[in-house]
Amino acid sequence: MSRLVVAGHHDFRLSLAHPAITVNVAHMTDAKKVLLEVSGGRGYDAVILATGNRRAFQDALELLCAKGRAVLFSAISGETPVDLLRVHAKELEIVGACNDQERLDEAVEYLVREAARSRS
Repeated sequence: MSRLVVAGHHDFRLSLAHPAITVNVAHMTDAKKVLLEVSGGRGYDAVILATGNRRAFQDALELLCAKGRAVLFSAISGETPVDLLRVHAKELEIVGACNDQERLDEAVEYLVREAARSRS
């Protein structure tokens, strides 16, 4: 069963993601562990990273299932180490996305629709 999980630091923003499963990671010492538990230990087929946090990027790669896709929607400045053995062995895909072409509302509507469908 597919699940849409949204993690973030602000309850107000997370409340806008209904009916997705939301996880406030603001004060967690091990957000990656909690997000893995939310996935039932399976991990995720895709992760959209909308924060410029290097640790979040590393966690996202670790949380991906084999053949998963990480979409970098937010810039991470400076050098960021990437475990290329993990990328190779799990056949991961890393994609940059910096121009939404004013389609954010459409994307959010799609995610909400998919979340509702996956819960029914």
